[in-house]
Amino acid sequence: MQQRGSPLRAAAMSGSLAIVRKLIDRGAKPAENDWWPLLEALRLEHTAMATLLLDLNIADAAARSRILQKTLDLGLESMAQLLQERDVSLQS
Repeated sequence: MQQRGSPLRAAAMSGSLAIVRKLIDRGAKPAENDWWPLLEALRLEHTAMATLLLDLNIADAAARSRILQKTLDLGLESMAQLLQERDVSLQS
């Protein structure tokens, strides 16, 4: 069986905001700099889930910069804009 990482990442991969919220409400927290749930939400273009995860501050500035670059590489303009509206920028 293929591992999907944390339960939070698995919920994000499934696109289920309800399960993500339930996990967070019950104390689930991403490990420090575990930005995979956020990346999965952005990949699915799930704005509400991405916003919720951004509010948890789960990624440091360098990781957020890499995530922004990934959204641009994938052509996810609306998700890149969401990140930029949250003061995420590309680091040189």
